[in-house]
Amino acid sequence: MVEASILGSIIVNVLLVLGTALLATSLSNNEPIYNRAETQLLGFLLFTSAFVFIMPVSWSLSWPIVRAH
Repeated sequence: MVEASILGSIIVNVLLVLGTALLATSLSNNEPIYNRAETQLLGFLLFTSAFVFIMPVSWSLSWPIVRAH
């Protein structure tokens, strides 16, 4: 339950920052500048963060905990 709460909080914060950045860009009259290297770096960081959240969950669901009586 705690993991889902933390993940939800992170997703909401990312969407809030993305929306704020898009709003700020649309309010300025400048054309946005896209950098290929920075885009690749941010994509890699997004993949890594998703991987860090997915792997422990899939690992724990693959092998259930056996408790001794």
